[in-house]
Amino acid sequence: MDFPIKVTLKRPFTLDDVEHKELNFDEPDLDTQIAVEECESDLRKGFVLLAGMAGVSMSVLGKVKESDLEVINQKIMEPYQKEQYEKHGLDFHGGKKKAEKK
Repeated sequence: MDFPIKVTLKRPFTLDDVEHKELNFDEPDLDTQIAVEECESDLRKGFVLLAGMAGVSMSVLGKVKESDLEVINQKIMEPYQKEQYEKHGLDFHGGKKKAEKK
């Protein structure tokens, strides 16, 4: 993936007098990776990862509308997860190790 990746929100919102029209995602830093590992549920791990990659609080990410979250998942989360699986020799869809080529 080529970071940073800008996602323009179809449904911008205001939180604490700050208007959010777009989110800019970068590769996760060490703090984000640690925060993700400390989460107990997979759903929370995904949100912590996205918030960290966007450099925003969970409060900000929590206000993103479902239609925009679908775009974020397509442009950011799915390609990132696929890249991570492949990096570690796993199959993205099944999680099983790929057969080694002979």
